[in-house]
Amino acid sequence: MIRCKYRIRLINGEVVHVSECVETEEERLITQFKKLSENDVLKVGCGSSLHAYIPVRNIMLIDSTPAFKDYE
Repeated sequence: MIRCKYRIRLINGEVVHVSECVETEEERLITQFKKLSENDVLKVGCGSSLHAYIPVRNIMLIDSTPAFKDYE
């Protein structure tokens, strides 16, 4: 399990805080974001938590805490 927290900084000054817990690198938010074009929409949230849909063109920056693997 890979755990990470993100701050998505929008061009209007708002900051969206997101945390994730995924099985593979391919599922990570940042990996998905890199595949999107300017006209796409990034979906954030996981499982039963609330989801947000953010147009990529509104994202100024995504920064994160270091990802770490949770060995169960």
